[in-house]
Amino acid sequence: NNATPLLIAVENAHYDVVNALLSYQPNPFIITANINKDKENINALAQALKLNQIEILDLLLQYCARRVQEPEFSPVNVKKAFEQI
Repeated sequence: NNATPLLIAVENAHYDVVNALLSYQPNPFIITANINKDKENINALAQALKLNQIEILDLLLQYCARRVQEPEFSPVNVKKAFEQI
């Protein structure tokens, strides 16, 4: 399994772990296989939405908003992240 620690924390609804991982400035747009049996490729933002992890989704969106000036966190990339669903 090549799921990122951030994706694993999202999939297990570990808000505190997601919050701690954000201090290491991960890229929530990295697409990896999830840890569930469906083996679909997804990123942490899209998975938070898909799993209805609203508090985690809010945390991730706030994180992206703080970094919006960086090219990888542009609104275009946020939009692409959600197009996976």
